Amino acid sequence: ALDGAFALPWGDHPELRVDTDRPFRTLYVNKEMGSEMLGSRLKHLSKNERYRKHPAYPYAIKENFIVADEAELDIANYRQRMRLMDVIGDYKIDLVILDSLSMSWTGDENSASEVAGFYMHLRAITQKLGCSWMPLHHLVKSQGKQVANKFTVRGSGQIIQQADSAVML
Repeated sequence: ALDGAFALPWGDHPELRVDTDRPFRTLYVNKEMGSEMLGSRLKHLSKNERYRKHPAYPYAIKENFIVADEAELDIANYRQRMRLMDVIGDYKIDLVILDSLSMSWTGDENSASEVAGFYMHLRAITQKLGCSWMPLHHLVKSQGKQVANKFTVRGSGQIIQQADSAVML
């Protein structure tokens, strides 16, 4: 999101560019951590030399990285979805980060049909407004002495199957 705010290639990789003429705007829907912690992380990340030396620093961050501490947001709720769409449209958002997927809707992450319904809502918003999505989700945690496969996503396989791509860290 910070790379996009400055129209820089993602991770400084020369071929991973979005639109080199225009930065993109990100809406970060913060449901996972307190705003103080998120603000501290952004402050530290934005001090990286590649951003700090950019001619648009700090303007690009203020204009292109919007944080919403939104406890009420539920993608499954029509009224909440419409409110989110208004924000995406009003601010001309290109990328919406949902932190986290499981906290952004009231569906069952273990249900393939409910996960498919979640993605159906995201695709409908994308068709109408043209934004992209980055729902953040958790991997399976180890249970006691059993070590989980470190690349197993928690919940239904539809979480990964419905996504266009996935990055696991």
